[in-house]
Amino acid sequence: MGLASRSRNRKIVFEKQKLVEDDEYGGEVLKWTTHCREWASVNFGSGQERRSAAQETASQVATFQVLANRATNDLSVKDRLCYPVTDPDPKKWPRWDITSIVPSKQDRRGWDVTAVTVAT
Repeated sequence: MGLASRSRNRKIVFEKQKLVEDDEYGGEVLKWTTHCREWASVNFGSGQERRSAAQETASQVATFQVLANRATNDLSVKDRLCYPVTDPDPKKWPRWDITSIVPSKQDRRGWDVTAVTVAT
């Protein structure tokens, strides 16, 4: 069974750290920049996973299923994602640290990206 497009109904943004020129001091600094925007299916962790994460740091775990393409094939656990991306101000988008990227269990043409976010 493939990952139907109707189930990929959540917009997410993947970010990578890149060296950019610092406007204020010159020189280069690492800065999070948009890598790609994708449609994803979002599955929040099982009850046990949620309880375990909450006991550790009041965090939340989810798996984001996306189709494989040139941009998503370049993702790693050094990257992060933003979800939800509903606010017009990108600075307000919640950030999720990617903990795992594996071929999708549902569709060989996709990736299961597991990520965690800490409640603020």
